Parts: sequence; structure tokens; C-alpha cells
Amino acid sequence: MRSYGGIERLEGLSVILDQTKTHCWAFALIPNHFHLLLRTGRDPLAQVMRRLLTAYVKQLKSPV
Repeated sequence: MRSYGGIERLEGLSVILDQTKTHCWAFALIPNHFHLLLRTGRDPLAQVMRRLLTAYVKQLKSPV
């Protein structure tokens, strides 16, 4: 079975959501993308998504 780093992605997501006071009502992690149902808090959605996607790409490009 191939690992896609799901636990690491969830830990990173948790940190960013806590820092931005964003609530995650639902999520789905798929090998090549993800779905989120969010309610933004202090930061606008564009800023939250930029942080999430930047962290996601950095993780994908990091050596195994």
C-alpha cells in the first residue's frame, strides 16, 4: 500500500487552521488533491488557501 503523507498533511492543516482561526467542517484527502469545507475566521479565505497550498506543494516536493 502506498503512503501519501496523509497524517503529515493533517498535522500541517491543523496548524494553519489554528493560526488563522478557520474551522474545518469536513475534508477528503485524495492522492492527488483534497477537498475542504471551511468557515474562515480572522484571515480571508484566499490567504488561508495560499498558506495551505504552499505547505502542500512544499511537502510534495520534499525528498522522501
